[in-house]
Amino acid sequence: VCWAAFSSTTAKAQVANEFIAQSGKSSLFIITPLPGDLCQAKYISVFSAFPDEEEVLYTYNSFFEVKTKLGEEAKGFIGERFGGRDMRSIDIYELVEISEAQAREATARAGKQLQEAQRNLIPAVRANDLAAV
Repeated sequence: VCWAAFSSTTAKAQVANEFIAQSGKSSLFIITPLPGDLCQAKYISVFSAFPDEEEVLYTYNSFFEVKTKLGEEAKGFIGERFGGRDMRSIDIYELVEISEAQAREATARAGKQLQEAQRNLIPAVRANDLAAV
């Protein structure tokens, strides 16, 4: 996944909880950043009007790999960290920040997998067309 715009995040669960919609569908991303200087995010609390939010700003074109979409059991655990909040209506994804080079490699792999799937699909469709005649 590439986030094309600057994205504001927080290091504090209680702050994230305040920004999640109180009703209806919502999404929460739990992000594992790249280590040290490789990370595209910067802590900007010292510049913020709300330093207690521990704001972390990801630059444009930051790349992430979706590791998993959390199930109900994991949502319950996250809900406990969010003050006992019911998380059933919230889609929660675990993301890992990846480098641009890793994103290019993943895109190339996905392209090859798509081409292979298309090659396998075309003969199957032709065989079905012939069987119908």
